[in-house]
Amino acid sequence: MASLFQCKCLVLFTDLPSKPGLANHLGADYSMLIVHGVSRAQLRKVKSKTIQTT
Repeated sequence: MASLFQCKCLVLFTDLPSKPGLANHLGADYSMLIVHGVSRAQLRKVKSKTIQTT
């Protein structure tokens, strides 16, 4: 399951530069977490923060 998660990170990371509006919406913190690779718990925390602010 860890490899599937890493795969999602790579897809998200490679997709962000092609959608600057999306990258700006998610914020630099979210982008940097994807670049460095994070645990599911950390990613969920960031996602929930993003949802609350929108």
